Amino acid sequence: MSKTVRVVVAGASAALALGITASAQAVPAADAPAGPGGPVASGWEFFDDYWTDDGCRAEGSHGVDHHEWTAFRCRPGTGDRHLWVLRP
Repeated sequence: MSKTVRVVVAGASAALALGITASAQAVPAADAPAGPGGPVASGWEFFDDYWTDDGCRAEGSHGVDHHEWTAFRCRPGTGDRHLWVLRP
């Protein structure tokens, strides 16, 4: 086997090993952090945007209290806060 082929095979093996390790340590979907556009976990639904964090949290809590959704997350938007909800 040539030196170039051995280096490519070794690099591919290392990348595969790192990929398997990273996926084994993945965050559970319900606890996944938000990306720039919102929660990355499936099931989260954008509800509305709010000027303040307090307004976002108040609406999120209101929805939980009235059983409209089971959880909420307020995430930064462009100059506002985005309310994401997890419906039952």
